[in-house]
Amino acid sequence: MQTFGAYLVALLATSAELASGLPQRVGTDKSRGGQTISVPVKRNAVSKKHPAVALAKVYSKYGKEMPTRLKTIVRNHRAGVGMASTKRSTTEGSVSAVPEQYDTEYLADIQIGTPPQTLPMDFDTGSSDLWVFSSETTSSDVSGQAIYTPGESSTASKMDGSSWKISYGDGSSSSGSVYTDLVTIGNLSVSSQAVETATDVSSEFTADSAMSGLVGLAFSSINTVSPKAQNTFFDNAMPKLSQPVFTADLKHDAEGSYNFGYIDSSAYTGDMFYVDLFNSSADYSGFWSFQSTGYAVGDGSTSSSSSSGTGSTGTGTGTGTGTSSGSGSAPTGGFGGDGGFGSGGSGSSGPGSDGGFGDLGDLLDTLQEDSEGDSGSVWAGWFSKLVRKDRAQDRAQGRPATRSAPSTRQHAPVTAASASKRAVTLTSASITGIADTGTTLLMLPDEVVSAYYQQVSGAEDSEQEGGYVFSCDATLPDFTFAVGDGQITIPGEYINWAPVDTANQTCYGGLQSDADIGISIFGDIALKAAFVVFDGGSKRLGWAAKATS
Repeated sequence: MQTFGAYLVALLATSAELASGLPQRVGTDKSRGGQTISVPVKRNAVSKKHPAVALAKVYSKYGKEMPTRLKTIVRNHRAGVGMASTKRSTTEGSVSAVPEQYDTEYLADIQIGTPPQTLPMDFDTGSSDLWVFSSETTSSDVSGQAIYTPGESSTASKMDGSSWKISYGDGSSSSGSVYTDLVTIGNLSVSSQAVETATDVSSEFTADSAMSGLVGLAFSSINTVSPKAQNTFFDNAMPKLSQPVFTADLKHDAEGSYNFGYIDSSAYTGDMFYVDLFNSSADYSGFWSFQSTGYAVGDGSTSSSSSSGTGSTGTGTGTGTGTSSGSGSAPTGGFGGDGGFGSGGSGSSGPGSDGGFGDLGDLLDTLQEDSEGDSGSVWAGWFSKLVRKDRAQDRAQGRPATRSAPSTRQHAPVTAASASKRAVTLTSASITGIADTGTTLLMLPDEVVSAYYQQVSGAEDSEQEGGYVFSCDATLPDFTFAVGDGQITIPGEYINWAPVDTANQTCYGGLQSDADIGISIFGDIALKAAFVVFDGGSKRLGWAAKATS
């Protein structure tokens, strides 16, 4: 039988080969010679909406009927609120994007036509239509919005016979004609982009004087243009980009950005955790949807970053400094993540963190199961084989080499490793949701939301306010959810979202129940807690912890 020392040499040699071949971070990749743009985000306290209106918007957007109590609240609010207009300045070479009051939505200026007409738009990963207030919009539906006038653009061309219509859960709709024109975001231009000009607009949008329309960034398959669906701006722009990706770096009460064509490695810390899109249900087809395997309220417990092995000939301990966790029994000593090895006989390892080789701990566990107790040489052979196979699959599918190492497990264990040494103990749950930059709130299953607010003193599901409320001076716990092999933590202060009264005594929760919708939505409350990659090439989402400023 091969000695442990010989096995260790083989293992380290294979690990070194892996480390040299897979970069730990992802930066700007210009290997395709394409374009990259950054779209800065700025805050603007223009909108004066009741928080329940943001909840009502989710129902309308996804075509779900609002509960009676919510309809009443929204109707009363809109009856008593006037309209306000706003002016914006533009900066050459950048696009100013603006979160309205309490981060209700994020807006970015785009240019349409020749000469360019500038419109502040909502970049929306939860829809696939680029539609605008226009010179064709019924005058009573316009309330201070900047509008697009096709007749003033030399590059505009009407698509005769084409139309669009989006119906909402409250019975209203937005609809109109379709043109093609030059659309520019930053320095990235798409000619003959379908621009859907509104003739009729839902009162929900009329009430928002700061926004002139939506730039849909979901998949073209759910575009509403008839008789033939049209490509989104992103789908048309992808061939021009250095990488077929865009990223969202939305922030809480601060500037952030959308980037197209590259992944800014300085914007996040730790590992990027990728998850494939979930498309096995019609409710999620065409969206940036994924499955989360667990959640936690508050800090939870801490996983150790060391491991030990004990046996008849001695003990061994080891520590790691990376981010992947591993657990299980090793036949010749304890393994924790990949940083430490027990030097004694057989022993059981605890979860730990690695020295930069990603999911090696998980991989070793799987190799042990496959080898069924065979010698270390069998492990080393299988390890090398799996590494080569994983690399080949990445190359065949055109994936950038962004992962630290191959993982043979589809989902994280209940105590998945986060971007730091600390890992929150998660409650196992299957949550399928949509990453939606055009939705303000985080909408999750009722049992998850109830578990959260049970930890908030005085919180209640208010009939009067249409959702969970609590004292504005309450200290809210963090909320953590699993993403692939990682975790994303939303600070409690983000969930303490907005006051419902002028005295700022009662506040509305940024986390609400999806019970009446049937679809979980990871809106801006969740997205601004992470750096998120929308990978159009590999059809997957990447999540990482934000870089500390």
